[in-house]
Amino acid sequence: MGQFVMEGYRRKSLRRPDHDYTRANIYFITIDIRDRMRLFGYLDPDGLNINDAGLMVIQEWAALGRRFKQAKPGVLVVMPDHIHGIMVVDPHAGDGQRQALRPTLNGEDGARSIGLPRVMQAFKSLTTRRYCVGVRENGWPEFNAKLWQRNYHEHIVRSQHELDAIVKYINDNPRRLWQSKYASHDLE
Repeated sequence: MGQFVMEGYRRKSLRRPDHDYTRANIYFITIDIRDRMRLFGYLDPDGLNINDAGLMVIQEWAALGRRFKQAKPGVLVVMPDHIHGIMVVDPHAGDGQRQALRPTLNGEDGARSIGLPRVMQAFKSLTTRRYCVGVRENGWPEFNAKLWQRNYHEHIVRSQHELDAIVKYINDNPRRLWQSKYASHDLE
């Protein structure tokens, strides 16, 4: 199930075949813009400057919690060519039986849950649709066929210490990227 077949071409899924993405977990998510185009703003010495497209991405991320009761979006940073965020998936959200946010090996209650792949697919679809409107109505830069790269990267967060380190990484990402890519170069 981890591979897709398209006209003789096999591509491997990045999802773990042994993991149930509908179970309660916290995920660190990274999604890149296709071809690493810088569509959501720019970096300068004062920090990250998000444009209207980047603000739209932030709005759609926050709205995922209203669209899916099992999803709780956490901290997000929108970079010019990618995003990093925290997404909590809790199949019992809103039903009074909220379980601990850790992997579980048993206790399935038979309820149909929406998992992380469905939430991320909706996010990418909704942001692409709104970005296309922005191109037509507001003159946002065009993109080539697809806004996002085909997949996304996720990491299952396994402890509070790890979560704290990831949140720090997300929050520090704009400054760190500026320093690594631009601060050592002459910017004339």
